[in-house]
Amino acid sequence: MRKNTLNPELTPAIFAALRKKARSDAERRRFQALEFLASGLDRKFINDSLGLGRNTLGSWVAKANSSGPGAFFTAPGQGPHHKLSGEQRLQIIEEVKRSPRALGFKQSNWDGRLIRRRILSAFGIECSLGTVYNILKRGGISKQRPTRLYGECDEKTKEDFKKKSGR
Repeated sequence: MRKNTLNPELTPAIFAALRKKARSDAERRRFQALEFLASGLDRKFINDSLGLGRNTLGSWVAKANSSGPGAFFTAPGQGPHHKLSGEQRLQIIEEVKRSPRALGFKQSNWDGRLIRRRILSAFGIECSLGTVYNILKRGGISKQRPTRLYGECDEKTKEDFKKKSGR
């Protein structure tokens, strides 16, 4: 087998099946080019029809022969690294289950900004509100707003409000 010749065990059917599983256009294009080559089409025709560079197909053939056709799937991204450790995130989750007043805050309910302040004071780490809400979500805590209970105010306040608003 020559250096830039596709391994005969890699059939067009293998590349066609992999092309259907591809997650991106780049992956589909690689598998299609290799499928065409395995089918016996001319390299120059494949390069021209798919808009490939002169050496691209040759490097794909070498990779398919050495690592197998599955090597063309792109690895999923890892995402950014967390500023807070897992232990720190668990500590925040446990603290949020208690009242903010127990930690010396004046508010009676937690909100995103207050949790951000707590993270900054406890760990010296600044984070966005989105990060705060992701930490809460992963900890099984949903963002909630307290419901307004108008029945808790006295009758005079209700009447004053109705008069002012014209109801």
